[in-house]
Amino acid sequence: MECRPRFPSLKGIAFDLDGTIYLGQSAIDGAVETLAFLREQGLMVFYFTNASGRTREQVRQKLVGLGLEADLRQVYTSGFACAQYACAASLGEVFCIGTQGLRDELGSRGISVTEDGRSAQAVIVGLDPGFSYDRLAEAGPMIGGDCRLIVCNRDRSFPVEGGRLLPGCGPIVAAVESFFGREADYMAGKPNTFMMELLCQDWGLNKDEIAVVGDSFTSDMEMARRFGCASILIAEEKPAVTFDQMQVVRDIRELKDVLFTSC
Repeated sequence: MECRPRFPSLKGIAFDLDGTIYLGQSAIDGAVETLAFLREQGLMVFYFTNASGRTREQVRQKLVGLGLEADLRQVYTSGFACAQYACAASLGEVFCIGTQGLRDELGSRGISVTEDGRSAQAVIVGLDPGFSYDRLAEAGPMIGGDCRLIVCNRDRSFPVEGGRLLPGCGPIVAAVESFFGREADYMAGKPNTFMMELLCQDWGLNKDEIAVVGDSFTSDMEMARRFGCASILIAEEKPAVTFDQMQVVRDIRELKDVLFTSC
């Protein structure tokens, strides 16, 4: 069924993942059908996640396993963005606090991960379920030098099944920044607009042709505000403050009515 778009200039939508498309290992009700409908209407679907623990390919495989169509080029993670930024900054060797997935993303951009703080040009910080006092201490030799501190994101938590929250990258970043006695030099993930900039560069889009859909006001909606594009927040209640070009829905299945008419 072909519908009439309410926003004729819109060509693609960047979807948050945790809490928007899936919770843990389960797709959110209506997500698979809604994204399939949007594709039928000719919209490009992109996947945006602050999760840095998996490579883009691992995220793609998870999406496909949940019944979603996913092309690797349409998957953007904060780990991938961090690797892109580090490459653009000509960083050859880095010390990484993060998962093997983050290390693999760095390696795919030709960046060597070292345990020798004397040769590291930067400390890269992502989500690390095995993070410990000892691992933090190993970053000690890089304090006070010219070593840059680059983080994937500052998310305090992320949602999983059963209404539970798990600690995100933010608490780890806070520990590292406290140890270093300074804030990070750069954050690659949301709400920074770097992933949006990469997307528009990769696909030849401008800010009027892309919209952001997510469940986080401080991450997804703030990124869209900074970038200057439209956004749709999925939330049980409308927040006290909203942004220009921002709409609020209670369920992902409502996107059909927000974006199209005469279906």
